[in-house]
Amino acid sequence: PALLALKQQGKARTVGITGYWPGLLARVASEAPADTVLNYCHWNLFSDDMDAALTPVAERMGIGLINASPLHMGILGGVTLPEWHPAPPEVRKAGAEVVAFCRSSGVGPATLSMWACLQHPSVASTLMGFASVEQVDAACAALDLEPDAQVLQTVRRLVAPIHNTSWPQGRPENEDTNRMTAVSEEDVIKVTKA
Repeated sequence: PALLALKQQGKARTVGITGYWPGLLARVASEAPADTVLNYCHWNLFSDDMDAALTPVAERMGIGLINASPLHMGILGGVTLPEWHPAPPEVRKAGAEVVAFCRSSGVGPATLSMWACLQHPSVASTLMGFASVEQVDAACAALDLEPDAQVLQTVRRLVAPIHNTSWPQGRPENEDTNRMTAVSEEDVIKVTKA
């Protein structure tokens, strides 16, 4: 509400909100309409649960939907993940399997991941971070990618056991707990303390 007041005063052109949990963002956007909502890790090759709560609210209210982290916080980028990465081990393992399969099939995993995100009909922008020219090139290659149906089918099969798996993020009372799977109590304590 304070940001919306600044917008009404002409001190801000747009107001946006961001976060990890789609349900929480949907509730906030319903109560205090923003111009944009950025959600990350909830619509890519590993997850589509953004569509359960957030996408319908954004569409209904005319809010620009920004989808971030097409590589699922780097998991699908084929790089070594930092120790602090919050993904459960089974998500990391599935990511390594998808990356290895894509590479053996002659498809860049980051390119396929970005391509998948660009298919969402309601997303205004897909946001991705880059650390090299090669990563920019891989993302741009998604614009011309026509993935093989067999490759997509195998990737979906590899992802199926961990599809829509989330991990603790932020305050426990704000979590979309009905969406959380494969997370131990120890993981919740560790991330909550961080």
